[in-house]
Amino acid sequence: MEPLLLMVSLVALAFAAQEACRFLRFPRVIGYIGVGVLIGLQPLRALWYNGENTQILAFLAQVGIVLLFFFSGLEISLKQFRKNFSLSSKAAFLNTLIPLALGFLAARQLGFNDMASAVIGVSLSVSAASLSVELLEEMDLLKSRLAQAILSIAALSDVLQLVAISLLLAWLGVSGTGLALYAVPLQFLAFALVFLFFRQIIAPKIIALAEAQQSHATHFSAALLITLLLAVIAEALGLGVLVGAMFGGALVRHILLSKAVHKPWEEHQLAESVHTFSFGFFVPMFYVWVGFNTGLTELAANWWLGLLFAVIASIGSLTGTILGSRGSGKSLNESLVIGWGINGKGDVELVLAALALKVGWIDAALFSTLVLMAALTMFASTFMFQRAVKQCTPELLKEGEISQEQAASY
Repeated sequence: MEPLLLMVSLVALAFAAQEACRFLRFPRVIGYIGVGVLIGLQPLRALWYNGENTQILAFLAQVGIVLLFFFSGLEISLKQFRKNFSLSSKAAFLNTLIPLALGFLAARQLGFNDMASAVIGVSLSVSAASLSVELLEEMDLLKSRLAQAILSIAALSDVLQLVAISLLLAWLGVSGTGLALYAVPLQFLAFALVFLFFRQIIAPKIIALAEAQQSHATHFSAALLITLLLAVIAEALGLGVLVGAMFGGALVRHILLSKAVHKPWEEHQLAESVHTFSFGFFVPMFYVWVGFNTGLTELAANWWLGLLFAVIASIGSLTGTILGSRGSGKSLNESLVIGWGINGKGDVELVLAALALKVGWIDAALFSTLVLMAALTMFASTFMFQRAVKQCTPELLKEGEISQEQAASY
């Protein structure tokens, strides 16, 4: 198939899948992955995709991964982290730690090595609160106290998961270069020095030059330039481009929220532009690539393992959130609703699985299993969260003091 025809077919299929999922009220990610599985089946795979076209899809997926992590970094609010720390720290910490530990220990008991178990543990601990936020927005409850509670815990969980993901990505980078594990702290130290240099000198000058043109498109280009520079530097230091992309997004957010440089609303416009640019094309191509590399044969042989991991992830996340929320004075009903609200999967854990597959930490069977785990968790969380919201007390659904920054973060 010609490259241009390939692009047209991928965009058309992704759009059709997105609309079908919207009609069925399924997460869009399911549709994108389904498209990838479809075009990966014979005879479509042989008819449409030769070696060159497969490389094109892989390249689009790689760009989507970088932009996904850039947007993840842009979402991280250290201000919200400090503001909500005392209220939501227990739930966020336990929501991350318990599924991570359960996933790692379960994987070791099943015979996986330390590297594969680490990938499984982190994948099971990562959450995607954006799924629940979309549902709350559809229900016109985005300013409710329930949404405020979910976003407060999610803000802290994002930072904790950023640490876990960064360490794992660094470990992945070390394994690919042949360096010893003790080199990771030195690599992070070197990157921290570069990051501070960018924060104080390089990034403000780039933003100032963009500001002089008073063009929103130029602001976006400047933000992307900062992120790509940090991604290249992180890759050169052995940490991987995704660590640089995440920290680049966090740095851009910090600079644009600085009163000395920009007004807060401009950051929200930038986030919207990044979201449109990323999730309108490149990120869906990543999910299509995930489905393309998911083997139905492996899924049929290991469906029970995907189901087991989905159960472990959900039990761990719900247990951590309920224990932490109850410890902060919330009722059992409210804690359960919040738990389902931040239990979603479907983004970062798939990236981790793809990278682990690339460097040989996991095989194709385990990759397909983790994709199934994410899909099952998405379905279960969406369904259970919708049911749990209907059973909420009126007090929890009343409008709270949620800020525009909190809502825009997701």
